[in-house]
Amino acid sequence: MLCLGLSGGLDRVFESSLELPNTFLHDGAAVLVRDGRVIAAVEEERLNRVKHSNKFPSNSIRYCLSIAGVELGEIDRIAFYATEAYCNTVIERLSASRPVPLDAKLLLRQLLAREFGAEIDSSRLSFVNHHEAHAVSAFAMSGFDESLVLAIDGGGDFLSGILAVGSGTELTQLASFPEKNSLGLLYLETIRYLGYGLFDEYKVMGLAPYGDPAPYRELFAQFYELLDNGSYRVHLDRIGPALVRNIEVRRKGMPFTQQHRDVSASLQEALERMVFHILRHFREATGMTRLCLAGGVAHNCTLNGKLLYSALFDDIFVQPAAHDAGCALGLH
Repeated sequence: MLCLGLSGGLDRVFESSLELPNTFLHDGAAVLVRDGRVIAAVEEERLNRVKHSNKFPSNSIRYCLSIAGVELGEIDRIAFYATEAYCNTVIERLSASRPVPLDAKLLLRQLLAREFGAEIDSSRLSFVNHHEAHAVSAFAMSGFDESLVLAIDGGGDFLSGILAVGSGTELTQLASFPEKNSLGLLYLETIRYLGYGLFDEYKVMGLAPYGDPAPYRELFAQFYELLDNGSYRVHLDRIGPALVRNIEVRRKGMPFTQQHRDVSASLQEALERMVFHILRHFREATGMTRLCLAGGVAHNCTLNGKLLYSALFDDIFVQPAAHDAGCALGLH
C-alpha cells in the first residue's frame, strides 16, 4: 500500500507566514510510505528555498513520486496533517480576502488536479488530527515498545498539544491542552517584546543562559498557573501589558541589555517549569519510564537536555523533525 502524507498550506500563492497569523499552516513537506516503510521524504523549503514555506507542497510531492517511480494516481491514500474542521476554518479566514471554495477536501482535490492532472477520489483523502500526527511521528520512530508521548507547539486543530501513551502500534490520549494555554504562544508572545517574532524562538532560547531568571521570576509567575493532575493555565493576555510596564521593549536591531537577557532566562524557566509539571504527574500516574517528544516546543534543546539530565525518564526520544514537517511522517 502506498501512502502519501502532506503538511503545509492549501494554497499555491502564500509564502509569508504573516499572511495567516492565526492558522500555523507552515513547514510544508511530503512523505511517501510503502507498506510501512519510508520511501521518500522532503521539506518544501528545500526545493522552493522559502524557509518554513506554507505553500502547498507540490514540489515535495513530485520529488517523492519521482524517487518511488510512481504517478499520483497510483497512491492508495493521501493524508493531510489537520482535521477537515480545522482546515475549513482556515479556508474561511482566507475567503474573507479572496474567493475560495469553503471545503478542504474539495480544495485539496483541486490543487492535486491542477498540479498533477490527476482526479483523486475523495475516498482516498484523509485528514488527521494535527497533534496525533506529531505524536505518531515521534513514537513510531523511537523504537520504544511503550512510552509517554508529549506533543506541544503553538497550536493546531484548536489545541496546543496532547499527552498520550504509546504501546505497540496504538496511541492512547490521556490529556489535551487547549490553544488558549499554548506554551508555544507563551514563548512567542514574550519574544515579541524582545525584538523577535515567529520562528525566532531558538534565538531567545540561546540568549537565556546569559541571563538570570530571578529578577523577573515573580513577574512571569503572573503568566501561568500550575494546577492539579499535571494541568496548567496560561494567561496570554497578561504578557504584553506586564512587559510594557516593567521592561524596556526591544525593537529589532536595538542592542541587548542585561534586562533583555534576564527576561529570556525567566521565559525559559517558566517553560521548563510547566513541562516538568506535566511530565512528573504523568510519569507517576502511568509508570512509564520512556518519553517521546514532538511539536515545535520539542525543538527547545535546553529543555530537552534538562529533562534528560533530570533522570525523570530512563530514555528520551526527540523527533528530529519535531516541527510541522514531521507531521507528514506521522500520518501513516
